Amino acid sequence: MTALLQVQGLTRLFGGLVAVNKVDFEVPQGSILGIIGPNGAGKSTLFNLIGGALPPSEGRIVFAGKDITGWRPYRVAREGIARTFQTTALFEELPVYINLAIGRRMRTRSGFWDVLLRTPRMRREREETTAKVLEVLEFTGLGKYANEPAGSIPQEAQKRLAIAVALMGEPRLMLLDEPTGGVGMGETDEIIDLIGRVRDRGITVCVIEHKMRMMMSLADRMVVLNFGVKIAEGEPRQVCEDPAVIEAYLGECIA
Repeated sequence: MTALLQVQGLTRLFGGLVAVNKVDFEVPQGSILGIIGPNGAGKSTLFNLIGGALPPSEGRIVFAGKDITGWRPYRVAREGIARTFQTTALFEELPVYINLAIGRRMRTRSGFWDVLLRTPRMRREREETTAKVLEVLEFTGLGKYANEPAGSIPQEAQKRLAIAVALMGEPRLMLLDEPTGGVGMGETDEIIDLIGRVRDRGITVCVIEHKMRMMMSLADRMVVLNFGVKIAEGEPRQVCEDPAVIEAYLGECIA
């Protein structure tokens, strides 16, 4: 399979601390890559580097054959990489459907004069945004919450909404940082199902998670970080049985 994302020797220093240390991996088009490791292993820093929130100290990031190393977040997003965060970043006082419409903004070009003069471009983009909001509400199962303030809906639904907002930008790659964090095991299945359906749409996914059983069932391949260093990579069963992973993270292999 063709690699959509290539991470080559990626390193990030914070003073004397090496948060990410010469990490290499590839993410094939249309796959799900799981990234696991103990707290402080450098997982979220890695996402911040890929998404442009932090510049790397060394290394390269290649997306769809284009070197995007050091690009600012807005350029990375427009190129086709969407990001969710460990702590859900929503406009909590605004309705769910408005959160989705805001997520579409980077794909529109209407400005002040378009709005003031109600230009054909503004009307066309408004119609396209409305259609996309309705499509994503149905796809993510959030239709019943459409008019509710985002901060008032259940935690599990907020996690789905974060994924839905990312989908509004029509990404080619989604970086999901603990998409089931704070969600009970009984509610995790809906999010797992949604991530699988996102991949079925042709969107490549990278997922940071602590729930090893979830990752075993969801990911095609896994990367394990410890103290910023990649200590293992491979298929889930292979990674689970790796002695270095067992020692650093699992304590025992999960069946």
